[in-house]
Amino acid sequence: MTYFIVSCCLLLAFLIVRAALGNISGVLRLEFGLSQTPGNRQVNADEIDWAYYGDETFFAVADGIGSGDKAKTAARVAVHIISRVFEQTGVGGNPAYFFMNCFRGANSTILRYIPDSTAGASLLGAAIKDNRLYYALAGNCKISVFREGELYDLSEGHTFDILARNAFIRKEITRIDALEAAKGNRIYNFVGKDGFRDLEMFDTPVTLKKGDIILLMTDGVYEFCEAEALAKILSSRDSCNTMAKRITDTLDKSNHLEQDNASIIVARINAL
Repeated sequence: MTYFIVSCCLLLAFLIVRAALGNISGVLRLEFGLSQTPGNRQVNADEIDWAYYGDETFFAVADGIGSGDKAKTAARVAVHIISRVFEQTGVGGNPAYFFMNCFRGANSTILRYIPDSTAGASLLGAAIKDNRLYYALAGNCKISVFREGELYDLSEGHTFDILARNAFIRKEITRIDALEAAKGNRIYNFVGKDGFRDLEMFDTPVTLKKGDIILLMTDGVYEFCEAEALAKILSSRDSCNTMAKRITDTLDKSNHLEQDNASIIVARINAL
């Protein structure tokens, strides 16, 4: 047991050092940390992963949908597929194609593991290449950028309330129908779904600046921790690992009866 604990500590130390080094070529250096809490759920069905390809860095967050172990399996398959493909190819010259290909691969693989479609996963992937941030999403995970004291959400998510809002803006549905749909936040698109739809994807990559902090999080974070509280934590000069832990500690201390699994990756651009 002692050997196992020591080994785990050494592995954690290695990961922290590796994360702090980021891009060793000097083109882009970043630091990142991560944290999770099961909340008031018996099973933590969230998964986090990261990968490197040359000077490129990749993060993935997934939130399992469904019951227990099936949801956990779906989330684990989702982040594994997309991260391992990135390790082999990076985003290449066409990041949009990379994301579409990987998400479809994750979708079909989950359906092979869970053919009855009783579980799936919200999946968010983000790649940093040449000081630019690319992302793709299926489901309701969220990616945001904290810059100069302000938190900017990049993604909207695939929930019926967002779908209805956009349909109302396009004058496709009535205001009453839009308000009715806004009462819930059920997900209509995710990987592991028979009939998987297109992705929400970057329109234009975000050009990163020194000091930018990138957040990837499951709904258990942003639905239970207000943006002001997140901004206050991110305004500190703490390490990314410390900030990520402070966010999940805040959720645990709140102890909301409906607190869902919560997972977050905090990545800061230290040099360009």
